[in-house]
Amino acid sequence: MNLEAAYEKQGTKVLLKWFWRQYVRRRMLWIIAALLFMAVQGSMLGVLSYLIGPMFDTVFLEKNEAKLVVLGAMVFAVFAARGVSGFLQRWITSRVGEWIKFDLRLDMMRRVMLLDYPFFISNEPGSLIERVLRDTDNVKAVWSTLVAPAIRDCIALVSLIIVAVNIDWLWTALAVAGIPLLVFPVLLMQKLTRRASQSERGTSARLSALLDEIFHGILVIKLFGVKDVLLGKFRESSLQNRRDVVRTEVGMSGVPAMVDLVAGLGFFAMLLLAGAEVIEDKKTLGQFMSFFTAVILLFDPLKRLGHFAASWARAKVSFERVHSVFELAPDIVGPGPESQAPTGTGKSDLRFEGVSFDFGGTPVLDGFSAEFREGDTTGLVGLSGAGKSTVINLLIRLFEARSGTVTIGGQDIREIPVQDLRASFAVVPQHPGIFDMSIRENIELGNPGAGADEFDWAVRAALVLDFAQDREDGLDYRCGPRGSNLSGGQCQRVAIARALIKGTRILLLDESTSELDSKTASRIHENIAEIYGDRTVIIVAHHLTTLRDADSIFVLDKGKLAERGTHEELMGRRGIYRDLYESEASQA
Repeated sequence: MNLEAAYEKQGTKVLLKWFWRQYVRRRMLWIIAALLFMAVQGSMLGVLSYLIGPMFDTVFLEKNEAKLVVLGAMVFAVFAARGVSGFLQRWITSRVGEWIKFDLRLDMMRRVMLLDYPFFISNEPGSLIERVLRDTDNVKAVWSTLVAPAIRDCIALVSLIIVAVNIDWLWTALAVAGIPLLVFPVLLMQKLTRRASQSERGTSARLSALLDEIFHGILVIKLFGVKDVLLGKFRESSLQNRRDVVRTEVGMSGVPAMVDLVAGLGFFAMLLLAGAEVIEDKKTLGQFMSFFTAVILLFDPLKRLGHFAASWARAKVSFERVHSVFELAPDIVGPGPESQAPTGTGKSDLRFEGVSFDFGGTPVLDGFSAEFREGDTTGLVGLSGAGKSTVINLLIRLFEARSGTVTIGGQDIREIPVQDLRASFAVVPQHPGIFDMSIRENIELGNPGAGADEFDWAVRAALVLDFAQDREDGLDYRCGPRGSNLSGGQCQRVAIARALIKGTRILLLDESTSELDSKTASRIHENIAEIYGDRTVIIVAHHLTTLRDADSIFVLDKGKLAERGTHEELMGRRGIYRDLYESEASQA
């Protein structure tokens, strides 16, 4: 399932309910504290505007110096309370926001890593990185830069309206009379912002995916001189992203601009009425200044609240993108909790019976049947695309067969919990999967609880020491991103050691020595044969010479078992295996 293609809108109520239950509610005590400080900070604007009246009427007009000191102290107290409460609420808000982001990212990674292998084929790493990092940042921002400030602004708005209405309700009505006119434009801007933001998040994800491909494939880019081609693609995606960002920002800026226009009309009408009443001594100058201050301060939080609608439209897109990941569940699962099926019989014979599998609509295995006997070393050979790696992938349930059954020790692998099934195998995949850790740490991933003796024989069997001892840090040498500090063959040796240290009854080697010379590959296979002499080993071989001593060799052709036998038996026939072997020998 491609996440970008399967974008689905969600209702605001559904998203906020999920967000509240999963991430906000657990921080309730901190949130209550933040709300109290927000209430203090927001209400201080109302208190300040109220104090403007006495400042003019009882201090300036009456020239009362004693009251000036008292009123000045009160104004200082207002600003001090506003400053301290603002600092504390922002600190608490930031703390809560970062905890929400931390929990969200961790839960999201946990969910993503549970998903099936085909999911990661359909979704580029850059796109997934974008969801885990930037989209979760945007979701966190809903709390720290939208919800919390909106609560503070609402409190400020209420306190200022109370002051304004207390002075003159008609003046207040005239000042805010145009606000209802904003409803339709705000809804329109919200819709436009949402559409632009949805497109912007998509183009941003494509940019991340493209960058991942460029940096991952930089060697090919340099070797084939295709820098301009990839730079052109990056430029095109960047231009589209720029257009989307500008459209989003225009939509978000439209509401505050309209609030200013409406505020200007309201002020004009209010000034005509209020000014006339002050001139006629129906109202004092202090009342007018207090009201004027309240209304001036009122429109600032009003603009921010208007901006909230457009900002939410933008943030909601990230909400939906994050929430959509949590809606996914793996298709490849073990038996349900009600099942009483045993988790394996302890035997390691493997059987395929009439197994068929398609990938992207293309048949890969077609009624494949074969038995891998316990304790035997079995080779899998065939032309590229014959289905060799698919056999390995179906065994460990990275993919699910369309039809047929796969059994281990006579038990259908679908009756075994996936975690227990995969724990039965030690696998060296085609791509070694080396992490930016030390050689030692990469190997220990195979069995973190392994002892020193187990680690030592795994390292020696895979011939890791042959190159590690030449490094200044030895086994503590850092491998680099995707093993970039090691050669392809060295990466494969580390991967083999990681599999050997697992110490399982079944070992699966999928082109595990393809980057090694035939002599080194043969030495490793001899070591494996010595260690795994009584265990089940399946080898998808690049060097056919490494299979000369295999107990059995299966030759696949177009998804079917075309030939089987020992090396000598297959060489005695004029078949696919002999042609492959002789072709390899002629190129040696």
